[in-house]
Amino acid sequence: MAAVAICLGLGLELAAPAPAAADAPALQSQPCPFPIPFGEAAQCGSLAVPADHDRPGAGSYEVFFAILRAHAAVPAPDPIVHLAGGPGQAMSDFAEEMWFRTAADRAQRDVILYDMRGTGQSQPVLDCAGIDDDVIDANPANDGASTDATQVAAALAACRSGYAAQGIDVSQFDSEQAARDLKALRAALDIERWNLVGTSYGTRLALEAARQDPDGIRSLVLNSTMTMGDAFEPQTFDDRARILDRLFADCAANEACNTAFPDLKDRFEALRGQLQAQPMLVHVVPPPDAAPGPSGGPPAGPGGTIPVTLDFPAFVGVLMTHLSFQPGVEMVPLYIDRIGKAAAGQETLTDSDWREFLGPGLLQGEGLAIGLYLSVVCREIGPVHDSEGAAARVAGSSLFSARDLDMLDQNCPAWGAGSARDDFAEPVHSDVPALLLFGEYDPLTPPYWTAAAAGALGNGRAIAFPGAAHDVLGTSLCARTVVTAFIRDPEAELDTACVESQLPRFFTPPQDPAEATEGEPQ
Repeated sequence: MAAVAICLGLGLELAAPAPAAADAPALQSQPCPFPIPFGEAAQCGSLAVPADHDRPGAGSYEVFFAILRAHAAVPAPDPIVHLAGGPGQAMSDFAEEMWFRTAADRAQRDVILYDMRGTGQSQPVLDCAGIDDDVIDANPANDGASTDATQVAAALAACRSGYAAQGIDVSQFDSEQAARDLKALRAALDIERWNLVGTSYGTRLALEAARQDPDGIRSLVLNSTMTMGDAFEPQTFDDRARILDRLFADCAANEACNTAFPDLKDRFEALRGQLQAQPMLVHVVPPPDAAPGPSGGPPAGPGGTIPVTLDFPAFVGVLMTHLSFQPGVEMVPLYIDRIGKAAAGQETLTDSDWREFLGPGLLQGEGLAIGLYLSVVCREIGPVHDSEGAAARVAGSSLFSARDLDMLDQNCPAWGAGSARDDFAEPVHSDVPALLLFGEYDPLTPPYWTAAAAGALGNGRAIAFPGAAHDVLGTSLCARTVVTAFIRDPEAELDTACVESQLPRFFTPPQDPAEATEGEPQ
């Protein structure tokens, strides 16, 4: 059931939003676009915000919010606001799982799910029909056959022109405007202070909110922290080598992994040599629901297959996609082993095997507003990007491909979103209590970004999760326990004993095929 006002079993009715101040924009209630479990209560609505906060009379957009009500009879006055990643994801898309994930927090506080302007249930949604999310993820092998870079750029330019014809300026969709939207929402809901929980790109938005609205934030939780600067800087590419070295060492230290995949680093290096000498050409049979590319054409290749050239940089790119999230990390030693045997002609992989390895994107099944993604990335990262340094680093290593820089080099000029303010990339300095969580395996928001952000936060503390990858809070019950304790008292000492158990684990096949059909994580 989805409703704005819900009658509970005891005859209690969900309260309407607190009246906004006289000069605050009006709130509009609307039905919640997600199921509300039995015994729970939620309220959804939207807020009209200036299209450009520096020109408040020049049009408006609507930002969506959902309040998952606390279980306490008198909730604490400072709710928790969750900010999604991407950029381009929306918290409303995760609403069903957030009931469970926020249960401990909602013992005392309301939880607010916020859809950044341009995403989810906010209006307008800055998306581009016909361009699949996989085209702009870090895995070139899942793009399909009809994803020529020139076609993608042309499709993006046409999409931008369509928005311009509707009077929508794509340069108005960035972190600064979204942070000022948040400030306006806080005022409209008559909330003095709240707690911000950002994940991935959501951490950048949370930090910008701390800069735009410092007095309105009680605490910050930064889950897999994104840099405020150049997310495609040379050091980011260097971090791939660190992650791989850690994987090899952790597998060697794990008895089951080392037994199943002895000398994993040597196997990886042998595969490097094989793919450099002769890339593999794989004809992947697409799943029945495979979407066409930007050109609208069907998959091309023998028998309707999608041809994928797997050279060594492409192989490493796919590995990094798997390493981005649990349980993908657990499977990487097996993938190195099986692809190595296939390249050497020692094993034949099935179509299902190839789809499992080549197919994953970074969105974990959730949608992405591609236009919003481009506006944020191109406005905020493009102007500070060290293009020469990154290109030189990519050219100087077999781990990378020039494809890794296509997003900025090809798509940003087509999107034409302009530049963020000159000082946007500067570190955010704040004394607001902050908790920063990071996974040692994370290739998307590498640990050194967390260290840099923590260095500018006078009351911040960072916690490393040795076996985790991206989005620690989404994959670790231990992390959720620590965060709940932190938000209840941001100044108190934290019990982080459970972090010691967050060690890497790896999938290993059974030693005797007659005993089982599946391996188990060890």
